[in-house]
Amino acid sequence: MAKNAEIILGIDFGTSYSSAAALINQKIEWVLDRGDSMIPSIVHYPKRGPAIVGVQARSIMPSAPHTTVHSIKRILGKPFDDREVRLLDAGVGYRIEAGQNGLAVLNINRQRFACEQVAATILTYLRELAERRFGRRIGQAVIAVPAEASPAFLLSLRQAAKLAHLKLVQVIPEPIAGALSLGMHGKSCNRRIAVCDFGGGTFDATLIEQQGLEFIPVACHGNSSLGGNDFDLIMAEEIASAIHRRCGYSIQKDIARWQELLIRCESAKRILSREQQARLGMSDAYIEHGKLVNIDLLLDREWVERRWQPLIDKMQAVLARLLDTSNWNPDEIDEVVLIGGTSLIPMVKRAVTEFFQRQSISVNAFANVAVAYGATLQTAGHLTIATQLPSLVLSRPERREVGS
Repeated sequence: MAKNAEIILGIDFGTSYSSAAALINQKIEWVLDRGDSMIPSIVHYPKRGPAIVGVQARSIMPSAPHTTVHSIKRILGKPFDDREVRLLDAGVGYRIEAGQNGLAVLNINRQRFACEQVAATILTYLRELAERRFGRRIGQAVIAVPAEASPAFLLSLRQAAKLAHLKLVQVIPEPIAGALSLGMHGKSCNRRIAVCDFGGGTFDATLIEQQGLEFIPVACHGNSSLGGNDFDLIMAEEIASAIHRRCGYSIQKDIARWQELLIRCESAKRILSREQQARLGMSDAYIEHGKLVNIDLLLDREWVERRWQPLIDKMQAVLARLLDTSNWNPDEIDEVVLIGGTSLIPMVKRAVTEFFQRQSISVNAFANVAVAYGATLQTAGHLTIATQLPSLVLSRPERREVGS
């Protein structure tokens, strides 16, 4: 890359984590927050000074839940009375209110923040981290969006990008970004592909027909209330219920302890994706007989899987609607791909494999950042994408070799 060449960021703006990268000298170079490419989509608003974002905000969240925002993607572009907004409002320490045009706004420290402002703060942070890493100004981005992104979500995202001083070169559906991350654009062939994107806040499934070097989305369905956060929530609710039965203490009413428990459950979930057991510890977690008590649990994968089954049922309901819409049978699909951090849960992989009636499926080795990887490849112009989503036709007029 020439010294003054334009850098375009590829961004996955996620519910739990966001990632960004750029093509530098034909290689993917990641934007890092304290060494990590998975950057928490969390914003802390102190009483004085600028907002704190990312890894540092995540560490602050348990002690300052009333001024720390997470999961903003879930309510971006949604009205105050939307079910998703009401669900989030019930579990946060600040107030969510009705703003202009009935859209949800956040009341923090007696200041009101539109959801676009919070999203813009995260995008700004990604841009600033990238500028420090790559040593030049950045003003353009390709951002991946859910397959069934609503017009209101897309409008809000564009407004957030504008506030973050980023010109959106393209928006690309997350499943297509996932297909790009696997190099499917590098082979001219005719095949049918199912891409299942299981992220922190949403589950999207898309059927794609590849005809030569064209990718044609045939059908897509999703659940915007189903993601990795919900797996954490079920674990935390089970532990909270056990504590309440034991001593009558409701940890959910203590927002600081509740947020910390959710974080501990997320960490345990990650370990259980690799191991059969995970230890969950939390100091001064609850009060029993007037004394502070620690949590020290050894969680078993089989124990959590029984409790996660309703979430798997919801995932399979999305897949069933997908096949019903397309009139495709499982044996007519040539390749099934899983992307997104939640796809690393063994139970998810087993359920998708069984649903599509096959011996094995492809799970992206870097599933957590696959969408950002694909969005970054798209900055090189691999595909020409129509502006209408989700009924778009994707074509790749020319091939460019890009290292990983």
